[in-house]
Amino acid sequence: NILNRGREPLIILQNLASFYLNLLIVKTSPNQQDLITVTPTTWEQLTQLAQYWTLADILKGEQHLKQSEVQIKNTTQPHLWLEITILGLIPIPQAQVTIQPQVAVQPQVTVQPQVTNSPPPVETNKIKSIYTDGSCLGNPGPGGWGYVVYSGQGIIKENGGYEEQSTNQRMELLAAIAALEYLQEINYTDSVTLYTDSQYVIKGITQWLKSWKKNGWQNSQKQPVVNQDLWKRLDAVNTDLNINWEHVRGHQGNEGNERADTIARNHASSKKSAEGQSDPTPPPVEYQSTQEIWRKIIDNLEPLTTRELLKQQCTLIEFNGAIARIGISSEKLLKLVQGKLTNLQAAFSSTFQRQIKVTLEVASVGPEKKNNLPPPLPSPIVPESKPQTPTITPPVVTESKPQTPTVPPPAQSPQTHLENGITLDKQLEKAIENLLKQFKGEII
Repeated sequence: NILNRGREPLIILQNLASFYLNLLIVKTSPNQQDLITVTPTTWEQLTQLAQYWTLADILKGEQHLKQSEVQIKNTTQPHLWLEITILGLIPIPQAQVTIQPQVAVQPQVTVQPQVTNSPPPVETNKIKSIYTDGSCLGNPGPGGWGYVVYSGQGIIKENGGYEEQSTNQRMELLAAIAALEYLQEINYTDSVTLYTDSQYVIKGITQWLKSWKKNGWQNSQKQPVVNQDLWKRLDAVNTDLNINWEHVRGHQGNEGNERADTIARNHASSKKSAEGQSDPTPPPVEYQSTQEIWRKIIDNLEPLTTRELLKQQCTLIEFNGAIARIGISSEKLLKLVQGKLTNLQAAFSSTFQRQIKVTLEVASVGPEKKNNLPPPLPSPIVPESKPQTPTITPPVVTESKPQTPTVPPPAQSPQTHLENGITLDKQLEKAIENLLKQFKGEII
């Protein structure tokens, strides 16, 4: 009923969290009503309700709501996840009881919340692929490894490590081991494709490993298998997971491979990160929707005129952590926005603290914006300085001519009218007003 009345899921979740906090205060300090802001009637009802709750139940409920907040913030189906969250608060023996936020003023309902299976955290969303890579300076020498985990929404996890003396093969193996151990940590058992540019890792795990184990960890020359300690670790963790091993050509522009390579090389060329002297791992991408990311980019975009233009006529189509695809509302605007590409890249770099590649393409920005786009102008935005050519002049500036030539409005545009001899619709008028404010009436 609350959702049907238009309440936002995140607001409902926060109100539930406030209810649990108030209940906790009533439970622990029943004689200190001044600690919370409620009416005496509500305080009395909370006091009665708190008799049926244990501190453990209240704390578990608070923890359950806290874990669910991240999911509801980032999912594209917040109403669904709110329902799942509320179901997680219902005790199993009394699952038929419908609990609504008004439970705080209904003390006659005996509720003993127990935390059931909560919604999975962000990291356990459907994982699409993993990219791993290793790097070594000198081989042997300082080594680094890195991995990147992708879901359908982009990067959801990345990590890297360092060894003072290592080899390239060991770094490639450690990258794969660390990635699979991450899947173990989050109990992810669905099928995942792991990409690596190391033929050594691919052939070892898919072809050589079986015979090595059969021959007592000896190779075809009856010699002990090199890096045997790491191969045993990889074999152990791989057995418990559903991994599809795929080879990818390195340094060929593959986004995931390039990102993993960057992490590995940064670690290999850094000081020991464990000593706290540096943190070579680039900042991870926060799991967000494209709309949320685009709003942050717009906020960091400069100057103001470029920000307003891109806010109205552009949208973020896709962002995977390395490349951002920007959709432009029309072909003509695409040429204009191409001149703002440097501004866009600077906004992405400011937001994510690293270099992001930005691509532009023509795409719809939504029907509400598409329908309001201004009609094509009959002349360039900056007209030539010919004496007989009409120019767009700020309304506050008068020319020395006694009269302004009148141009009849086009019949096909009923929403337009005449102003200074130029046909303008409301959106173009607003744009001119913004220009006037920016340049303080100066003729440009």
